[in-house]
Amino acid sequence: MARPRHAAQTRSHERNAPLMIYVGTQYFRAPTPAPEDWERDIQQARAYGLDYFRFWLMWNWYSQREGQYDFSSLARLLDLCEKHGMKALMLTNLESVPAWLVKKHPEAVYQDETGGLYWPESVGNTPAGGFPGLCFHHKAVADAGRDYIANLVRAFRDHRAIECWEPHNEPMFEPGRYNSRFYCYCAETVRAFQNYLAAKYDRIEALNANWRRNYGAFDEVLPPRKRGMYNNWLDWRAFAVDSLMASLEWRIQTIRDNDPNHYVMIHTRGGSGVTRNLAKEGIDDYRMAALVEKYGTAAFPQCGPEHEYFIAMAGARCAAKGKEFWMAELQGGPYGMGIHRNDAEPVCEFCGSSTMEATIDKKEGVFDPGEVTPERLNMWTWSGIAQGAKGILYWQYRNESFGLEYGFGLTELDGSPHARLEVVRAFKQVLSRHRNLLDGATLPPCRVAMAWDPRNDIVNWTAVGCCDAVKNSIKGIHKVLWHGDYPIDVLRLDPEFIPGENFDSYDAVFLPFSPFLDSGAAARLRAYVQQGGTLVAEASLAQFDDTMRVNPVVPGAGLDELFGCRRADVRTMHHQLLPAIKIGALSLRARMHKEVLKPLKGARVIGRFATGEPAVIENRVGKGRAIYIGSNPFIGYMVHDDRGLLKWIQKLLAGVERHAWTDKPDVIARVLVNDDAKIVFLLNTQSKPAAATLAVPVAGRKTPTVTEIITGRTVMAKPEKGALNLRRRLGPYGVEVFAIQ
Repeated sequence: MARPRHAAQTRSHERNAPLMIYVGTQYFRAPTPAPEDWERDIQQARAYGLDYFRFWLMWNWYSQREGQYDFSSLARLLDLCEKHGMKALMLTNLESVPAWLVKKHPEAVYQDETGGLYWPESVGNTPAGGFPGLCFHHKAVADAGRDYIANLVRAFRDHRAIECWEPHNEPMFEPGRYNSRFYCYCAETVRAFQNYLAAKYDRIEALNANWRRNYGAFDEVLPPRKRGMYNNWLDWRAFAVDSLMASLEWRIQTIRDNDPNHYVMIHTRGGSGVTRNLAKEGIDDYRMAALVEKYGTAAFPQCGPEHEYFIAMAGARCAAKGKEFWMAELQGGPYGMGIHRNDAEPVCEFCGSSTMEATIDKKEGVFDPGEVTPERLNMWTWSGIAQGAKGILYWQYRNESFGLEYGFGLTELDGSPHARLEVVRAFKQVLSRHRNLLDGATLPPCRVAMAWDPRNDIVNWTAVGCCDAVKNSIKGIHKVLWHGDYPIDVLRLDPEFIPGENFDSYDAVFLPFSPFLDSGAAARLRAYVQQGGTLVAEASLAQFDDTMRVNPVVPGAGLDELFGCRRADVRTMHHQLLPAIKIGALSLRARMHKEVLKPLKGARVIGRFATGEPAVIENRVGKGRAIYIGSNPFIGYMVHDDRGLLKWIQKLLAGVERHAWTDKPDVIARVLVNDDAKIVFLLNTQSKPAAATLAVPVAGRKTPTVTEIITGRTVMAKPEKGALNLRRRLGPYGVEVFAIQ
């Protein structure tokens, strides 16, 4: 089979040598926008610098009757794109099943753990109905989906407006997208699960040994419906993820079989897999990114603190493994759901009911999402480029005018330009003026990483019904390093991916809350420290062994010898009751656990609980060191900034190279490099003005030329003690981008 041409070759349209950084927006999802607006919108979007429109190609919109497809309206839309030089990203959507297929195969309706059926209907992201589709473990459903994709792709593979294909919008366990249920428990899925177990274990005795059960045959095994036991849930969720990947594989293969000349890309739900609940959603960035030529993630920063989409972008970038990655859905206008406007938490103030049902991330206290001002959109946009993204795709061009997903647009309600659209034009103009500088710019190597095993999501969910501890620990590690201007890479510790991770390129690696860590990961971490790395871990590390038995020694898997300590006692406590951790003159907030530690010979107690017990242990091993914290302060940092923890981390990483930094935690510095040039991004992530000193290391005594490329102004600066120091004042969400040559 012919492989897709290189991405650069797919840009067959002739337009004054297009930028290698894509700038576009979501545009069409049936039934909106209205056909009478298409040409005006395309012309206006092109005039404002947008080169790419994404279209959601809803299955039920083009297949009213079995075996019949009517793509005439889509053909007109694509012809208008070609006429005006707009390229189309074609997202095939099978989660909008035609009514005729539901009528023909009611046995394929998704079934939850209670036996309830999820009959296809309209939801926020599928206003024309058919969501969440039907279960693809039914061959007839999968065959019908293949037929739709094949006919769609064949119809338009030669159209000059086509840029690429996407096989699935934000691939995940779709029927659970807007509720708290688990799927699917239909007969075909149960049968497929039994076959999966037979292939994994071969003999029923092997399954019995792992699950601690006494089955006589695989066809007696049923998937778990209630939480409580780890091993069966680990297998059940692993099977669900494998099923999702199998669905992606046949969708992608169908696209490639019918169009070998356009690339395929995938983007994930906002947050990417590193911050989402694997047990509930099934988002595995590494496996998804391996299937396609380009990868990306969504970002709706009004929904949460600004730092959170940075870790999502880092996760997507690292999963892409050197492939081009995009900020593939960037919020373009105010959030809106149901009757709520410009509000990232569409929850009734009186009863707590929500448009989004059970999907809202819980936050402590009152959360004000703020306004999506032009300045804020500009900062979000430049932050994507600062993190190495080669595509910015806004959600969306017009405000949605039908269904629950109201808002998000770059335009006014009538389609006329909003000031946010002016931001897009100005951004594109800067890219065009400095294309030689920005097109080939790349991230310098990160010196710090966060390493995790997604199976901890499943373990934590099985134990308590959520994975907030795991995710807040991940986010908290990132947040404290984000405040210190240490960009991070995200590494995987599960067996499939750990061999491909180059731990030795990092000066420091942080482990989030990880009650499960297998022996293979433990061995790799020991080697990393032996060879000179700094490893930092939180409480209750590896308390379960490879078979989910409780380890008699914690940290488990032999890591007690690496960290030079063992658990002497442990309590899970409310954060208001936990004693602080004292490290020298610093006081750190503890969170979740008070794990009293017993140091082993040669290890050093460097921190104690305020009540006197050992709380932080440092152990020198080989050329490196391992540091164990008998609490979970990173979980706490996610919720409340702790300047004591930040100062300790900065001291811990004092010898680690930073490519740029500031003296203000919420004014972020990021760097790209292009040959001998540095592009330094200064981002005020706050809604208030800020003054900050930007420091950029420089070599030699020669004074480099510094130009702020947005305004074109030259900035005077002289090296002092090996660094340029620029004192800058930024407005709310202000951005400056410096070329240093």
